[in-house]
Amino acid sequence: MPTLSILEGQQLYPRSDGLGGMTPGFAAFRLSPVESVKSGSLVVFGVSSNPLPPGRSGTADGPAALREASVEQLQPYFESPSGSVVDLHRRITRKLRSGDIGFDLGDIGLVETRRETARKSVAVLTTQILDRGAVPVVLGGDGLAADSMLRAIFQAAPETALIRFAPQVPSPDQTAMVKRGALLCIGVNGLQPMPAWRSVESGNHSIRTSTSIDDRGVETAKDEIRSFLDKQGATTLHIDMGVLDTGHAAGTPIVNIGGLTPEQFVELLGAVSGHELAGVVITNTAPGLDARGITEHAAAAGLLAAIGGHLHEEMRL
Repeated sequence: MPTLSILEGQQLYPRSDGLGGMTPGFAAFRLSPVESVKSGSLVVFGVSSNPLPPGRSGTADGPAALREASVEQLQPYFESPSGSVVDLHRRITRKLRSGDIGFDLGDIGLVETRRETARKSVAVLTTQILDRGAVPVVLGGDGLAADSMLRAIFQAAPETALIRFAPQVPSPDQTAMVKRGALLCIGVNGLQPMPAWRSVESGNHSIRTSTSIDDRGVETAKDEIRSFLDKQGATTLHIDMGVLDTGHAAGTPIVNIGGLTPEQFVELLGAVSGHELAGVVITNTAPGLDARGITEHAAAAGLLAAIGGHLHEEMRL
C-alpha cells in the first residue's frame, strides 16, 4: 500500500476496498501527497476514528463510504460523452470543471489509544493545506475530526464564520472558537438545555431548528442561509450527519427523532454552493448502522451540493 505522507507519526494512505483494489479518491479526485496541492483547490483527507464508549461504533468506515458514494453520485457526468448533465427543472447544463480542482490525500490511520496524536495530526495537516491557499475538506470519523480541523482554521483566521448542521447546539468550547465571526446552527433538535441555547443565541450567533424548518419551509431556510452568507467572508462548514432523522437515515452514532429528512438536508446544503469556503468537515457517518445505505449517499450528495460551485460550471439552456 503506497504511503502518501507521514505526519506526526500518522500515516496517510488510500483505503482498501476489501477486494484487493483501492477506494477511489473523493469525487474521483487524484490521490496525491500534500506537496502536490495547488492554490484554490479542494483538498480531501479522511480521519478513520470511532467515538469513545459508550458511543456506537462504525464511523471509522465513514471516509471510505463517502468516497465510494461520491463517485457513484457523479456517474452521470463520467458516463456522459460531453461530461455534462442537463437539469430540466432549472433549465441549466452542468459540466465538471477541468484541471486540478481537487486532491485526495488519503486517510489518517488512527490507533484508538493515540487520539491526541491524531488530533494534532489533523490540525497540522489542515494548517499545511491552508498555507498552500487551498480548502481542506475533512471526512470523519467521529467528532475528533471536526474539533481539530475547526481549531486550526479559527487560529489561522479568527474572523471566519461557521455554519453548523448538527442536532445539538455546540459546546461552550466550540462556541468560543467563533470569536470574531458569526455562527449559524441548522437542524438543531429543540430538546436542548436552556443554558446551551443562551450560550449560542447571542451576538452574531443564531439557531434554526429542524422543527422551524418544517414549519416555515425549506425555501425560507435556504434564503436565511444565503442571507447569512452574504454578510460573511470565507465560511467554514461543519456537517454532523446526526442532524438527519434516524427514521430516514440510521447510519450515525446518534439517535435523532425529528431531524432533517435527506431531501431537506441536500437542499439546504445546496444554498452554500458558490460561496467562499474556508473549510468543510463532515462527521458521524457510520455506514454499518444503515443497511439501506441511505446515510452515506445523503452525506455524499449533501457534501457535493455544498461544494458544487467548486466542482462544476453551469450554463443556461
